Amino acid sequence: MTETLEFMVNYIHNNPVRRELVVFPEDWVWSSAREWEEPGSGLLRLDLDSFP
Repeated sequence: MTETLEFMVNYIHNNPVRRELVVFPEDWVWSSAREWEEPGSGLLRLDLDSFP
């Protein structure tokens, strides 16, 4: 993953944290952050095989 793309994904995942809605990105139910950490664990499934 390119550095820029990784920055963008982390930025998006941290939006609920910046808004003080949750403490950790993984705590936001509609975030893909949980799926990034542990594939198959989040509500939003990601096709990580197709991700650069």
